[in-house]
Amino acid sequence: MNSNVQASLLEQYGPREAMEYDVVVVGGGPAGLAAAIRLKQLSAERGHDVSVCVLEKGGELGAHTLSGAVMDPRALTELFPWWRTGSCSSPSAAQCRLPTGCCLHVFTTRATIS
Repeated sequence: MNSNVQASLLEQYGPREAMEYDVVVVGGGPAGLAAAIRLKQLSAERGHDVSVCVLEKGGELGAHTLSGAVMDPRALTELFPWWRTGSCSSPSAAQCRLPTGCCLHVFTTRATIS
């Protein structure tokens, strides 16, 4: 890009906004979120402050992965050992403990339910 085009774009739109991070994780699915969470946990254990950014193309983190899915809680337990009991000083701990009220199973012999 030549300098005239750059100057024109800068004049029209102004300077670009920029934010610097130590780590950028691409993808807000289970693996990306687990990586970001674990990085923050490890940095806190070592007394360092690491800035982590998670980039997700969906409207919200995990938008494309956990909609109604059944998942093995082993990874969740490894990241947050307190999640089943809710015994954590974190304000978000209560949000993680959502007991199941009831289950509904429907079996049909037709392709659609009318």
